[in-house]
Amino acid sequence: MVDVDAALAAVRQVLEERLPRPAFTVQPARRAVVQLPVIVAAVQHPDAGFDVTVPVPGRLAATASYAWNFGEGEGAGASGPGRPYDGTSPTRHPGHYVSHTYRRAGAATVTLTVTWTATFTLDDGTQFPLAPLRFSTDRRVAVHATRTELVSPS
Repeated sequence: MVDVDAALAAVRQVLEERLPRPAFTVQPARRAVVQLPVIVAAVQHPDAGFDVTVPVPGRLAATASYAWNFGEGEGAGASGPGRPYDGTSPTRHPGHYVSHTYRRAGAATVTLTVTWTATFTLDDGTQFPLAPLRFSTDRRVAVHATRTELVSPS
């Protein structure tokens, strides 16, 4: 007789070892300007699926979801993997990118949390949902204020 809890813990450990860790880009890189959008894009991972033989034979399947925190408190978050800047105006097409517009200057931290939802299926078709696996990474961004200055033409 197999201890189901121990077997699922072992399967979850296999999954944790094999899943990729999150990575992302920030545009503009490392320097943002107050009141202009910062665009983020995760390295997107396809659904994971692989066979397991130990501790019991079966198949693991996992799907990733992406959550962003831009470090400005309540309401400074987003979801989805995003996409790198491709020339589309983020102000004219606000839903095209995952982005955030900082309201004040200072240091900010952008955090990406990737949550993998997984199911282990035994060879007989019995399914066991596993507790979600969460991996996070972050990046510091310097947010700068700008000011306009009127000059007369020479």
